[in-house]
Amino acid sequence: MAAYPFQPFPTFAEYCEWLVRQGGTVVEGGKNEWGIFTLLSSPNNRLHVLEAGTKPDEHLAPSTIERLDSRLGLVSPWNSSHTI
Repeated sequence: MAAYPFQPFPTFAEYCEWLVRQGGTVVEGGKNEWGIFTLLSSPNNRLHVLEAGTKPDEHLAPSTIERLDSRLGLVSPWNSSHTI
């Protein structure tokens, strides 16, 4: 794995696919004048994130990954605190 922060970061769609494989859920909420909305839920369905304006093909910054992980109570493989 490449050194942090120069590893390849996922797109929002890849992060969502990983979340679903962990048992979480992803619900697209549509689009309005402020952009698109996506509801992410943790595997136990106790924690949620409403992500606004992030397109599926958009690559996530390290700070976005850490924010999503923190709010969902998870540590994804792209998180800087993830250890192998």
